[in-house]
Amino acid sequence: MQPIRTSMVLADRISMLPDEILCCILSLLTLKEAASTSILSRRWRYLWTSFPRLDFGAENFQEMEANAFVKAVNKVLRVYSGRNLQEFTVRFQVQEIPVREIESYHIDCWIAFAIATGVVKLELDLTYCCFGTLKKYSIPLDLFVGTKGMVPYLKQFDCRSSIVTSPLSIHRQLACLTELVLRSVEVTDEVFRIILLRCSSLTHLVLECSDSLIFAKSTLPHIKLKSLEICGCRNLEKLEISVPNLVSFTYYGLKTTFCIKDAQHLVHVDLRHSVLYSDNPYTQHLDMKDFLFGQFSCYISQLERLSLEISAFKEVPVLNGVHLFRNLKRLDLIGNCFCSLALCYNLAVFLLKASPFLRLLLLWLPTEFRTSGEELRKISIPRHSNLKKLVLRDFQGRRSNIEFVLYIAEHAIALERIEIIRDHESIKQLQKKGIGAEEDEMARYLRESLPPGVELKFI
Repeated sequence: MQPIRTSMVLADRISMLPDEILCCILSLLTLKEAASTSILSRRWRYLWTSFPRLDFGAENFQEMEANAFVKAVNKVLRVYSGRNLQEFTVRFQVQEIPVREIESYHIDCWIAFAIATGVVKLELDLTYCCFGTLKKYSIPLDLFVGTKGMVPYLKQFDCRSSIVTSPLSIHRQLACLTELVLRSVEVTDEVFRIILLRCSSLTHLVLECSDSLIFAKSTLPHIKLKSLEICGCRNLEKLEISVPNLVSFTYYGLKTTFCIKDAQHLVHVDLRHSVLYSDNPYTQHLDMKDFLFGQFSCYISQLERLSLEISAFKEVPVLNGVHLFRNLKRLDLIGNCFCSLALCYNLAVFLLKASPFLRLLLLWLPTEFRTSGEELRKISIPRHSNLKKLVLRDFQGRRSNIEFVLYIAEHAIALERIEIIRDHESIKQLQKKGIGAEEDEMARYLRESLPPGVELKFI
């Protein structure tokens, strides 16, 4: 009796799935990976052209020269057929030449294309040395004034690059845009005002390294904006804005005036300054004491998370027994080479006293060698009932570092965990000079000295 032969037919069951599911699968890939699926079969050939995320900022695009980058972006947009664009990102560095007219024209059209296709998140990052003499790309006001403003760009895009956008989608305008990120893009005061006026659904706005932003003002309340980041806009003199639902505010830069109105939901503030944001030695740098306890005084009692750059404090404020930060749960203090350990520790102690319900303290330790153990012993650390976690970054194993950890652990009666993120290079340099302890010896000493129940973890 001959054996019965069975035949197995291998069916491509994945390709049988509906387009909606296949597109969902593609959305988990990068743009390049999604495009490569076009060779699988006829079924897959054009599926990627409705890819919901057009990210022209991945490594494959970063390696291109400017002209090749422009051609690559236009090639993708020429075949794109999606109508629910979730993300459109353009990110490349202009290092050797300024943004030329032809490149500016293409960038204008890319933005118009994304807006007309109903983009949800739009990111434009043209980073180079932000303080050089190269001319930056300036975003046109026309793109945000309505349909009539976009039509000329889309018509030129069609004529010059054979890229067509459906007239029906143009009328969607900016209704879908919820997140706008502009880095190393010139945004004028008028463009800032129009963006907030026209982008009524905007919830997250990031403006970075725009020298044209000087008097940023929006008189009408923006109801949906929840997060605002302004970084490196070195000519900014004043920001005036009404944001009833703002939750998070970030500012990195120089001394300026803020008038943030009606922000009754503001709970997260990140304030930093840096000498890198100015090439003028006479520039006035941020005075954090005046900034925080002056311009932001009406909001500090409602904050739940606060990040501050230590070097922006010229001196530690006087508390007078007041719990200023009654709702603060997390505090990040960022040190650098411009501040001393003594200032870092004194400021941490001051804010511990002012924040009775603080649960997490993160310290970026400064790289400074002058502070002695005797100086630190003069710092009076209060008894704290709610601090549960202490994180120290750039820990270098100095005696002052170790003593401060033990001071905190002794007085934070609810402390459960200490995380120490070591700066291995600095530790090696200190050991060569005979200043720092061996890492194993340091860890053993801390574990033996900590109160019972406190977990210690080195990273």
